[in-house]
Amino acid sequence: MRPQQFLLAAMLAAVVPVTAAAQVQAELGPFVGYRFGGALTDNANTSYNIGSAVSYGGIVDLDLRRDLGVEFLWSHQSSELALMNVLEPGPFKVNVDHWMVGPWKAFGRPAARVRPFASFLLGISQFSTSIAEGESRARFALGGGLGVKFFPQPRIGLRLEGRSFFAFTDGGTNLFCSTSLNACPLQFKSDLLVQGEVSAGVIVVLGPLRRR
Repeated sequence: MRPQQFLLAAMLAAVVPVTAAAQVQAELGPFVGYRFGGALTDNANTSYNIGSAVSYGGIVDLDLRRDLGVEFLWSHQSSELALMNVLEPGPFKVNVDHWMVGPWKAFGRPAARVRPFASFLLGISQFSTSIAEGESRARFALGGGLGVKFFPQPRIGLRLEGRSFFAFTDGGTNLFCSTSLNACPLQFKSDLLVQGEVSAGVIVVLGPLRRR
């Protein structure tokens, strides 16, 4: 099991006892989306882009009160960075994982069937590549989302959302370096990597239901 999968499974396993003990509502939501953006600039001012690709992940929302709570998010993307690097021809594979936590705010009646929401998140963005198997780089990141939840049934729902991720790459100097091979296919000078994501997912509600 990969570290990302282990951490996600541990987080989900902890939700049930916490929800029962604290008598709070929890929403579990796997999702599938499409992520785009991610431009990086090298020392020659040439721009490279992480290719747009399908993303997937999971969300856990905990209520602090009926319209405010805490969100835990993991979002994964497998893509390519298009360049002719020194170790292999053509583009090489890039994995980008966002691990985030932060507050969410819902609007409208607590038990409404349709409920808009917004979130503000902080955490880390984790980068790994095909030229550095088993190695990764983590950078501080911020994120935010706007979306809407639909509840045809009190404990089953649908979540549609648009998100932005802002990873502070600290000049990007060693973002795609391989320690074991002592090689860096490209030296970036970008300080910020920006990505957008749109997603859809299901919601499973645990714990006491919100009152109207």
